[in-house]
Amino acid sequence: MPIDGAGDAVNGHAEVPTVNGIGAPEGGAVEAAPAKRNLKITYDQYKQISNLLIIHMRQEEEAAEGSDDSEAVGMRRGDLLNWYLNEISGDIDSEAELVERKELVEKVLDRLVHHDQVVIQLASLGPQSKQDGGGDTQVEEDPLLVVHPNYLLED
Repeated sequence: MPIDGAGDAVNGHAEVPTVNGIGAPEGGAVEAAPAKRNLKITYDQYKQISNLLIIHMRQEEEAAEGSDDSEAVGMRRGDLLNWYLNEISGDIDSEAELVERKELVEKVLDRLVHHDQVVIQLASLGPQSKQDGGGDTQVEEDPLLVVHPNYLLED
């Protein structure tokens, strides 16, 4: 028989549902995290984006070869993303669409580097790229990207 008439409450406090050890908000509703949505494009859209990126990278590489700057190899990933977003800025109407397009072109670049192996990601030669005591190499946030020398652009 409860002494204070609180029923199932502990010390007079109602039981609050918890998620990961954290109580529910004041309204009592527990909100689920937003689901990660899949970005899907057609193969033609993928080829259009990848060809645009590769053509620009090749033009930058050719311009660098023509200059006397021997360190100008490839293009930084961030610079390539910014260039692409500036190229398509006329088609973008909102900030949400900009973020979506940025995620999309990042995924296309990841596929070009890791799956298709058309673009090569170069590690810098500076002291930051050396191995630390654990034997793991650092992954650079904004790596240099170059087009594979044997890749022929399809029409």
